[in-house]
Amino acid sequence: MLTLPFISVADRYTYGKPVQGQYSATVCRKPFIYTWSSGNPELPPDLCMTMTGKLERSGCFSKKVELDFFNKVALTEVMTFNVNGSVTEDDTGVTISGSKSCQLSSVISTVTFEETDEYYKKGIPYTGWMKLASADGTPIKGQTIYLFTELGSQLLNQSYKTDDSGRAFFCLDTCDWSYPVSLRGSFKAQWQQWDYEKVVPRYQNAFLHLKPFYSKSKSFLKIQSVRGELPCGRTQHVQVDYIIQRNELHEDAKHMDLHYVVTLGFSQEEALPGADISLHLHSAAGSLCAVRAVDKSTVLMKPKEELTRDKVFNMIRPGYFGGYPYQTEDQVEMHCPGFSLIRERMLRPVDFVHPSLSRRRRSIMPWRPERDPDVYSLVQAMGIKMITNANIRQPVECPETPMYMHQHVRLPGTPAGGGVGGIDLADRRTVFYNSVPESVPRQADFLPDSQPKVEEQVRKHFPETWIWDLTAVGESGTATVPVTVPDTITDWVTGTFCLADIGFGMSSPVTLRAFKPFFVDLSLPYSVVRGETFVLKATIFNYLKEPIQIQIQLLRSEEFKVEAHPESEYTGCLGASEGQTFSWSVTPLKLGEVNLTVTTEALDSKEACGNEITVTPSEGRIDTVIKPILVKPGGVLKEKAHSYLLCAQGDIMGTALQNIDRLLTMPYGCGEQNMAKFAPNIYIMQYLRKTNQMTPEIKEKAVEYLKSGYQRQLNYKHDDGSYSAFGKSDQEGNTWLTSFVMKSFGKGRDDIYVDKVYIDQALKYLREHQVESGCFNSSGKLFHNALKGGVEDILSLSAYITAAMLELGLNDTDSTVKRALACLKDSLPTITNTYTLALMAYTFTLADYKEARDKVIAELNEQAIKSEGQIHWERKDKPKQEDVPYWYQAPTAEVEMTSYVLLAYMSQHHVSKEDIGTASQIVSWLSKQQNPYGGFSSTQDTVVALNGLAIYAGATFSEKGDVTVTVKSEDAIQQQFHVHNKNRLLVQQAPLTKVPGEYTISAVGKGCVYMQTTLRYNIPPPKSDGTFKLAVTTDPESCTEAAKSKFMVRVTASYIGNRETSNMALIVVDMVSGFIPVKSSVRELERKKDVKKVEIKPDQVTIYFDQLDKTPHRFSFSLEQDNEVKDMKPATVTVYDYYEKGEKSC
Repeated sequence: MLTLPFISVADRYTYGKPVQGQYSATVCRKPFIYTWSSGNPELPPDLCMTMTGKLERSGCFSKKVELDFFNKVALTEVMTFNVNGSVTEDDTGVTISGSKSCQLSSVISTVTFEETDEYYKKGIPYTGWMKLASADGTPIKGQTIYLFTELGSQLLNQSYKTDDSGRAFFCLDTCDWSYPVSLRGSFKAQWQQWDYEKVVPRYQNAFLHLKPFYSKSKSFLKIQSVRGELPCGRTQHVQVDYIIQRNELHEDAKHMDLHYVVTLGFSQEEALPGADISLHLHSAAGSLCAVRAVDKSTVLMKPKEELTRDKVFNMIRPGYFGGYPYQTEDQVEMHCPGFSLIRERMLRPVDFVHPSLSRRRRSIMPWRPERDPDVYSLVQAMGIKMITNANIRQPVECPETPMYMHQHVRLPGTPAGGGVGGIDLADRRTVFYNSVPESVPRQADFLPDSQPKVEEQVRKHFPETWIWDLTAVGESGTATVPVTVPDTITDWVTGTFCLADIGFGMSSPVTLRAFKPFFVDLSLPYSVVRGETFVLKATIFNYLKEPIQIQIQLLRSEEFKVEAHPESEYTGCLGASEGQTFSWSVTPLKLGEVNLTVTTEALDSKEACGNEITVTPSEGRIDTVIKPILVKPGGVLKEKAHSYLLCAQGDIMGTALQNIDRLLTMPYGCGEQNMAKFAPNIYIMQYLRKTNQMTPEIKEKAVEYLKSGYQRQLNYKHDDGSYSAFGKSDQEGNTWLTSFVMKSFGKGRDDIYVDKVYIDQALKYLREHQVESGCFNSSGKLFHNALKGGVEDILSLSAYITAAMLELGLNDTDSTVKRALACLKDSLPTITNTYTLALMAYTFTLADYKEARDKVIAELNEQAIKSEGQIHWERKDKPKQEDVPYWYQAPTAEVEMTSYVLLAYMSQHHVSKEDIGTASQIVSWLSKQQNPYGGFSSTQDTVVALNGLAIYAGATFSEKGDVTVTVKSEDAIQQQFHVHNKNRLLVQQAPLTKVPGEYTISAVGKGCVYMQTTLRYNIPPPKSDGTFKLAVTTDPESCTEAAKSKFMVRVTASYIGNRETSNMALIVVDMVSGFIPVKSSVRELERKKDVKKVEIKPDQVTIYFDQLDKTPHRFSFSLEQDNEVKDMKPATVTVYDYYEKGEKSC
């Protein structure tokens, strides 16, 4: 008989209060596929029951369900109930869904063994507990349970009575035990018969198969468990039974539960937003603790990614995997007559496998010795490596005849032909710390901090992460951290883990509720396009015990207009524990972030609400919320920059320094792109130190970027020490990226901690890829197709790796470097590729191979393009130049190879005036290619160019200079900039109000200035330029009623350019305003072989590909409405080549 008495649906806000709305719940049981597939190809429909209605005031719905039509005893349906529920909030229309499943079971009761060993020690009583529980885990007390013990052919039966906890203790005499012993705990004395056609009641048994613990002298020791939880700081009495002979080592182990020694708590369990409170932390003296507090809504989105104690301890628990890594496992050679030499590897101590049901037939198998548990296997299970000459292993006895493998062997205690009531695997979890000293106060013991009464509160700080910091614990073992509660009304889930000399500790999570009984919450889209109108919804909540008179208004602004309600002011009555939603239609007028300010007030009124008297809150009766909305121009952004260095020498690092966190207007979602954020910090800090311009503020900022970049890069590391664009999702590491990471980590050690092991592992990996010629084999995908050119591609890679080793501090006395330089030198006569020559020039400069360097520089000078006092280098097959030469930016490969030549000039031991002169002409060209943020077109050109510019700027630095720059338009002064030594790194900027227009720039004074004009505008998506083919459709194709809340986007993309494939390609899908991506459907894309990574933002989905080829790549995902938007504008889908920005389609 199936029983499912209640189906419950509950919806609560993250601060614990109930949601009011409509619910829908569906309970289904699916047909069993294998039952129906043979007779009827069409499956019958699911057995489903649907319930709908309005949630109760508690935010819950609970209903007794009549499940008569689910009551089938035939095995035609799966033994699972699937329950899907959804709640739609009354006023906002926001729908939240959830699902649960529960297994159906015919098990009436279950017997399990507790506190038992997997072996016995002869002569020492074998003890343990049996527990009897019902199907839902409730202990069954006062019932008789049976323990069957099989000794060879002898079967013993003992009965026990369960106590109030459903447990029964047993103690068995082992003096007469000699062989493996089987135990079976059962609620029924008779075996049950199994029925394969229908559901029958089952009583699940417990099984143990015990082997004798080996001891050469027959000496044994056993530690008896101490029941319950053990507090720290107290003496405990532990009983030890033993039979000891001399000259032998004996050991036993027990797992015992302890309370956690790391705790944290707030000075109060609930606080007002903006309140100043304290966080109290307790750990071992001298601990360093990592503390984090995040919004509960963030935890609910990815609960499985939470760091928990079980996750941490499972990672370090060696017994879980059965002992030692194979590299440290002992091998014992055994010479047995009639058998070839056998090298025995110890069986895992937890591999005491139960035999199967019945013997059927035999087959010959290679002989593998069986071992009984011994001291060796015991310490192996604990993860301890013991070095001793004591007798801790059982000797192996050679067999007299070939061994046979039985396909099925009767389980001892199981009657032939009978069924099995079920096998229960013992829970072997190990629980670590579980104790707290009595002197440590609990969370409830903390005294609340005093709080001032707040008459009006403005809330505008709504972070997802509140605390993310390291805290040092002093010798007292305690730390108190003052914190300010953010403005979000929510629960803050807080936890910490600590490291100390005594080990690792982790606290249980605690929650601080940020709450006020009267507040307003705003619902608005993440972003809209200019010209669209969105519905702003403000919900006022009153959690006081009495009704209140309220007033709410949206403050006016020139940045938007309110169409439907110009006054935007409401008054009314709000009952106790109720909410009310107000709406405005808002049309933003300004691009960028537009702030919306809504103020609600509980009025001091004597007017009654119906028959109830209103009250006025004693504090917090005015609540003001400020939230921004991003207003985008729509279409496709075009961003152009024209830069000019007004003299041959000048400080050109200011723009890059100001924008170090956003040098590129591109995603940073792979390992190579992450390094493009990491490496420039190193070059800029080296420059600032050399020129004595480093300040504590700049250093702190740069160090934080280096730390985060270093930690993030480790996500892309392979086990062999290499790195690749997408980490272990790639089949192998990438030699090029590995060398880039290696040299950058080496340079970064001057400013942050970098584990030398990672550098050594990368170097070892690269050495292993050196071939007989001295050059290096390529592993993994080269990111940039411009580097592909047969043999010269290998030479370019080899030059890059050699340069990286030289930058790391190696020289030609190292055999790897010496052989690599010889390979490069011997290959010089065959090189025709300009990029390869530029790389070699830099490599030979670092190696101080003057003859080879001079030869390469001479060849490069012949290929140099010189005009207007500038020098640069180009590929023979570079992409077509745009039709706007004034705003033209060179492709990434041209910038990169030119930067390598600059490095070749500036990295010499002695840089002459002639070299500086040539370098200044290169710098003049490079500075014109910079984007508005100080970077360049892509990642590698940005990294290499900033390295060269930093060295050049450091070599030409001068503290002198005072210049006034004037920008004029039509004889009117628009703006003046004063640049001197104290503000030389400050980027000064001003808007040019008249576009289009003609402007003139004049400079007066002594010194150098770096000027840049940036033009940004948006255009409708342009037609394809012939490099990518892109098609976008929706499902459904028309705007149906259902599509207004949810629809699917289908994208097809392929590469149709001149090469076989593109470089790394990205597809960026902008969201239609008011819609957000359904994350589960987007995550499904990661299962596709061609998709390397997916990034999800509220208004955008970015999909990464190693490359796109001529084959159409198809994918789709769903969007769902998050907020209502009117007059919606089209959204853009773009595919582009990461390293050739001009190659794109929209």
